[in-house]
Amino acid sequence: MIFKTIEEVINYFSTHISGAYTRDNFDAFLTSINFKYTVPSIHITGTNGKGSTATMIQNIFETSGRHVGLFTSPAFDRFSEMIYIDDDEIEDSFVIDFMNKYSNQFETFHLTTFEMQTLLAFSYFTAKKVALAVIEVGMGGKLDATNIFTPILSIITNIGLEHTNYLGPTLIDVATHKAGIIKPGIPTLIGRLDPPCLLVIEDVCRKNHSNLIIVKEPYALKTGISQYFSYGHYENLELTMNGAYQIQNAALAVEAVEILKERFPLKEKDIRLGLHKTFMPGRLEFISSNPMVIIDGAHNPHGVNALVSSLRPFAKKTIFIIFAAFKDKDVEPMLKELSILSHHIVVTSFSHPRARHQIDYQDLRYPYIDDYRLAISRIYQNALKSSVILITGSLAFAGTVRSFIQSGGLHR
Repeated sequence: MIFKTIEEVINYFSTHISGAYTRDNFDAFLTSINFKYTVPSIHITGTNGKGSTATMIQNIFETSGRHVGLFTSPAFDRFSEMIYIDDDEIEDSFVIDFMNKYSNQFETFHLTTFEMQTLLAFSYFTAKKVALAVIEVGMGGKLDATNIFTPILSIITNIGLEHTNYLGPTLIDVATHKAGIIKPGIPTLIGRLDPPCLLVIEDVCRKNHSNLIIVKEPYALKTGISQYFSYGHYENLELTMNGAYQIQNAALAVEAVEILKERFPLKEKDIRLGLHKTFMPGRLEFISSNPMVIIDGAHNPHGVNALVSSLRPFAKKTIFIIFAAFKDKDVEPMLKELSILSHHIVVTSFSHPRARHQIDYQDLRYPYIDDYRLAISRIYQNALKSSVILITGSLAFAGTVRSFIQSGGLHR
């Protein structure tokens, strides 16, 4: 197979998405090509916040003058934003050449899209000789395609129930999978964990002689839009990302660069500027006003809980919620949590092979409109200017809606 355009590659990726959760084929392929990844890299997993934390770390080190790779998933709007070096997305020409080099072997070994994309990111960072990279786990940790190297630091942001069909039905099951990124002799940094999860992580760290560092509690000075907090001896750090939960993510980022500062020295101004410049679309993003439209990619109960907590200042306003999710998500607790915020909930769907449709819900108690554009337009046209419209349930859905709104979809 020969690829000539990036569109052909993206289309190929769309046909190789798999629900399988095993590394057998990928490991066999890596052995066949004798693949080794030696770029100094931070490995980060967690139920929520791992993408934001990874991006903050990358921005801090990049501000210090280093070339830094970043691999996050899933793509929010376009494939290329999964792989960055500094402020630049991966080059189309590299992607095409890479696919032409390996596509026949990908077919032979039946690799999934995410496995191909992981190898692509690692190959890109190696070819471009970055100083270091930040690698976000796709799902879990132990069996994830990214778990094929020894990091310089392992990070677990938090642990909640997610992907239970793959990771297991209990928090301990999920924690055991995430502990798979802990490596012998490599330090492990963790955020807030429930006691059962903490016991799992402590046990794995002890067996691997991994120094366990628990993030200190940050002190929030101001939350909302333009947030300020203090962490350790760093005072009045500013975040431009919304949501009180981003302060927890930022604390992890600051602690991470502190742990690594002997190997990768930096200045306090690098931390300040790196945090300040970090922006990720679809994370409590205010995208329109009168009425206010907020999009957030919360896609599991843990994330929805954090979202609801962040929106409590709007509790006195009328809030309309437009919800769409993937088929493999635990939607009942998500909808229950959102109902604390508002009973004005409309469920919808969007164009994605994993998107949940009306037939995929059991005993759905809320109105369902299959076309998300129609659902949004109806609510937007009838909502008072003082109202709030929240769009949530999936990062992919948030990205789809963001593109729709930015292209003028609200006013058609």
